[in-house]
Amino acid sequence: GRTLPKPEDLAGVAKKYGLAHEVTPMLDRREAEHYGRISEAQAGTGRSADTKKFAGVAFDPKTQLFEGFELSEILGERYLVRKIADSPAHVADLKEIRDKVVHAWKLEKARERARKAADELAAKVKADGGQIKDLSIDGKPVIAIDSATKLKPGMSIPPQLMMQYRMQRLPASPTDLPQIPDAGPALIDGLFALKPGEVAVDSDLPKSTYYIMTLEKRDPVSYMALMGPNGSLAGYWSETQMDVMRKAYADGMSRLREQAGFKPEDYPAEEKRRDEDAAE
Repeated sequence: GRTLPKPEDLAGVAKKYGLAHEVTPMLDRREAEHYGRISEAQAGTGRSADTKKFAGVAFDPKTQLFEGFELSEILGERYLVRKIADSPAHVADLKEIRDKVVHAWKLEKARERARKAADELAAKVKADGGQIKDLSIDGKPVIAIDSATKLKPGMSIPPQLMMQYRMQRLPASPTDLPQIPDAGPALIDGLFALKPGEVAVDSDLPKSTYYIMTLEKRDPVSYMALMGPNGSLAGYWSETQMDVMRKAYADGMSRLREQAGFKPEDYPAEEKRRDEDAAE
């Protein structure tokens, strides 16, 4: 048989019409779920819990190579996407990835030693009263985190979109910590849960650095900042209602599945994926 010609790159077409063009590296599903802003874009214009996002459409078996699909963000950004390669999951031969395996093994051993050293230093800090008073401890620098809330309100939605989405702002998100650029949920949870005299240890997401954390002070929120007409409570009220509705839906589905005698392995693939997303 003949080999079909490979469709041309669309960079020239995008440039002609003033559009941005990007070719991503090969991504697995987990990477696609966190690949920049496009990872949050959804198919079509709907905003229900069942609407597929970038990874859900890209890894749908029904999405064929070079078959374009459209995505949109809640603030109006739109994407035209197509798959140009599809490599089945496979286990590479050891000789092909030996260097990567050796590097990963050495890195894991280094993390074990770093964690042990951090735990030992944390014990020393706790024995000294759980307060860090110097600019360095045993040669390790001390970083002061600026006063911040654990969550920051989501961006406001433009007035022309409010009727469609029925909310005034996007969901809240964890506060960015410039001093710890790769802080993950576990580290942030541990940092904001600290009490006077406590010492916690956690790593950033790449596990390249372990942090020993203590509490210097905590500033109480003012009544107006919390309860006022433009306070945090009013901003988070609609989001809290949505969380309660999602939980009620999940609990109801669990009861129905149990009554019907369903087991997890019997769930449709798309429903399994939705449950995993909700858990995350």
